[in-house]
Amino acid sequence: SSGYGGVIPVKGGVIVDFYRMCAIKKIDAAQNTITVEPGIVWEKLDKELMKQGLTLRLYPSSYPSATVGGWLAQGGAGIGSYEAGWFRDNVLSARAVMPDVPMVGVFDTAFHQTMPDRAYIYPIPYRLYEDFQIRRYGFHGTSHRYVTLRAAQILERAPEDLNFISCHLGNGASVAAVQGGRSIDTSMGLTPLEGLMMGTRSGDIDPAIVGYLSRRMDMELPDVETMLNKESGMLGISGISSDLRDVEREYAKGNDRARLALEVYAYQIRKYIGAYAVALGRVDGIIFTAGVGEHASLVREWACDGLEAIGAVLDPFKNATRHDEAIISKMSSRVHIMIVPTNEELMIARDTRDLVLA
Repeated sequence: SSGYGGVIPVKGGVIVDFYRMCAIKKIDAAQNTITVEPGIVWEKLDKELMKQGLTLRLYPSSYPSATVGGWLAQGGAGIGSYEAGWFRDNVLSARAVMPDVPMVGVFDTAFHQTMPDRAYIYPIPYRLYEDFQIRRYGFHGTSHRYVTLRAAQILERAPEDLNFISCHLGNGASVAAVQGGRSIDTSMGLTPLEGLMMGTRSGDIDPAIVGYLSRRMDMELPDVETMLNKESGMLGISGISSDLRDVEREYAKGNDRARLALEVYAYQIRKYIGAYAVALGRVDGIIFTAGVGEHASLVREWACDGLEAIGAVLDPFKNATRHDEAIISKMSSRVHIMIVPTNEELMIARDTRDLVLA
């Protein structure tokens, strides 16, 4: 599993994501745990769970409305999917069914563990880092790693000799500064909410807005978190959709809110590129990847507007032409602007191979 949902064994030892519905058995607020009965979705796995006496462990803080006798839907990219107990019990259940099959966990945060402390420490009381490990972790690491390695191959240079700014732009979006093959900074933080505005996530905002909304609109904290994660970003500004294609269509019809959403998005990308250019000192390439980065020529055009200041000059014709992999900067551009389709699955497979065969 790449970190979402759970696991289920099938013939041949394949592991896939699944959804389950779990009955709440016990809530222990003191230990911050919820115990649930095995859900009945995939019969073979659930029978094995019961035989092994296993239950899934989840956390009340992630499910503030949880009550004994209620139900929790699990799977997909829900908050509970990231909790340590969720992974632990899925690993145990998979081992019970496939005891001789090696299991490998690949985490999107791993690539960013090379960030220096000046990049990952938040300017809040240091004890919060010591006691609760509150710091920048970053996400999309598997994608940023793949596209920077692939970009080095395209340029026929060693990754160690190159500095890249990688823009993973999809419904979720992040930018990473990669120096000599190592991540030195990235826009997402403790959670994927920080950084660029996204399909439904706000990205960077004044933290005081949370308290202000709580007081002014009498909103509970979970409601504010839901708004920032599910009702903001492209959807929140445009009022149209979280899908950039829908917003682009409305922009073409003259919708001013669509224009504003696209301009805010492109401006934030450009701002992060500029900041990371300074952090890197020298930029050899700017990479656009993921659904929006690979296919939205308008976003790339607006995001690159003004980047001549750092030596990056977009070729409008190359940018407007449909590509898979391509260098879309002008021949005179000192910095290569590139489209590199991501392949996180291949990166996960390679890591798995290397770990299993080591």
